[in-house]
Amino acid sequence: MIFNNLIIKTAFHGVKLTLCILCINLLNVNRCKSQTLNGPTLTSSTLQELSIYSGGIIWYGGNYLLEKKINHSPTYWRVPGLDFQKPIPYNGKIAGHSDWILMSTAFLAALPALNPQKQKIEWNYANLLAQNILITTNLTQTVKVLVQRQRPLTQHPNYIASGNNDDHFSFFSGHSSFTAAAATTAMLYAYRYDGGKWTKPVAWASVGLALTTGGMRIAAGKHYTSDVLTGFIIGTGISLLNARLHEKS
Repeated sequence: MIFNNLIIKTAFHGVKLTLCILCINLLNVNRCKSQTLNGPTLTSSTLQELSIYSGGIIWYGGNYLLEKKINHSPTYWRVPGLDFQKPIPYNGKIAGHSDWILMSTAFLAALPALNPQKQKIEWNYANLLAQNILITTNLTQTVKVLVQRQRPLTQHPNYIASGNNDDHFSFFSGHSSFTAAAATTAMLYAYRYDGGKWTKPVAWASVGLALTTGGMRIAAGKHYTSDVLTGFIIGTGISLLNARLHEKS
């Protein structure tokens, strides 16, 4: 109970801190001098993008068929290492808030594509963001249905099983990997690809919301700590690797 309350308070303060960082950076944007980087830029090719999107659609279908073949059978894990907390009962209110924060993270990460500073839509950035989220989401679902680690809420005495297999799978956190992919893409665009000075506060705010999402998924009884940390690592790693495939020096 103490651990649960600590996570809730941390998540709440995380949202407040994120908003403060966003406001402070926005106030300082006009005071910053424009800086042009001599680094790489984003590019794309028809064959490459067609391959990634078509592969992603096929992958999604494979995940769907794989999940349908799984017969859910709750297992009781001995939870070692970082996952030291006792099973946390499901908290629908916190889980719902984490969904809203996930969508807010995605919204912030998508804002640089509009780029009012350059008065045009940055299609290469929008393409990279969409691909990073697509690949991350597919990989997350594949690992979930193969590993079949049960969520913490399934280990609680008051747990009642549902008919949806995916409701029970914990490793690794899809919310964490999704928000990490979105936030990392925004950070790359702001700093590596010179997206413009106004994109920096937006990128940092998306990072804050991503971290907050992870904490709330633990507090909601949806994930262990290792689920969230692994999700952050996977989402970040995929975004970094895919960005390199789209770089033009």
